[in-house]
Amino acid sequence: MNFTAIQYGARLEEYIKDARDLVQAFKSRDPKAMYLVKRYDPRLPGRANTNDRNHVTEAEIRRVKLSLVDAQNIIARGHQFESWGQFAKHIAALNQKGSPVWQFETGVHAIVTGDAPTCCANSRRSCRAPSSRRRVASSGSSTGV
Repeated sequence: MNFTAIQYGARLEEYIKDARDLVQAFKSRDPKAMYLVKRYDPRLPGRANTNDRNHVTEAEIRRVKLSLVDAQNIIARGHQFESWGQFAKHIAALNQKGSPVWQFETGVHAIVTGDAPTCCANSRRSCRAPSSRRRVASSGSSTGV
């Protein structure tokens, strides 16, 4: 399970397969799967994705009953989305040429690769648009990334 940048043309089916793989790996007590559950599962003590989880024991992690829906939400959180539904919407919009998400991500890609004129040629608005990704701030409130 690797939370690399979401690529253009990404298919939700790929991430559903990853969620199924996560469930199986967790059942096998795979260390990486255990770590992902510890880091992102909201049922464990402490705030997810923070140092609050440093003292969660392996026994507490093993007691989690990980379903496919739980694994999907862990994958979404690993990609900085609050839920699988938001992640799925992002994937759909990313693959819809001309959508605000597509424009934003195209602009980011152009800037990262040194092609800033492409960013602004596609849409000046996309260069100023906020990301659709969300993160949970330390206070527990959601903020844009």
